[in-house]
Amino acid sequence: MCPLGAVLFVLGFSASGGVIAGAVSGMLAFCTGVFICIALSDLLPEMEFHGHNRLQLTTVLLGGILLAWGLRFLESGHLH
Repeated sequence: MCPLGAVLFVLGFSASGGVIAGAVSGMLAFCTGVFICIALSDLLPEMEFHGHNRLQLTTVLLGGILLAWGLRFLESGHLH
């Protein structure tokens, strides 16, 4: 379904002549929020059920958040 959705998006974007270019960032932000919500709704209960690994799971969770935050510095447009 993901490749089909990507193809349909590209076809719709090219058919609009690039008019919806401003909406792309909003769509990506929405998709990111949904992804984070689903990921956390699965990850946080695991941290509660596995109390003996709580420190390791918390460390990995915070490491992933820091990695995601740090990736923004790899884009040349944000290096001022």
